[in-house]
Amino acid sequence: MSFQEFIHMGGYGFYIWMSYGIAAVVFAGLFISLKLQRNKLITQLRRRHRQQQYKNEI
Repeated sequence: MSFQEFIHMGGYGFYIWMSYGIAAVVFAGLFISLKLQRNKLITQLRRRHRQQQYKNEI
């Protein structure tokens, strides 16, 4: 089997490679979204912690 045949995949290569591409884009989007949510949550928790420390000092 040649590389060309592997890429072509019996005439279904376009659909197969498109599905892999779409899945990769979706997974990348989920990863980025989760990373942003995590950073936002950490920022909120740090802010809340600082506010509680300030209240305890008063």
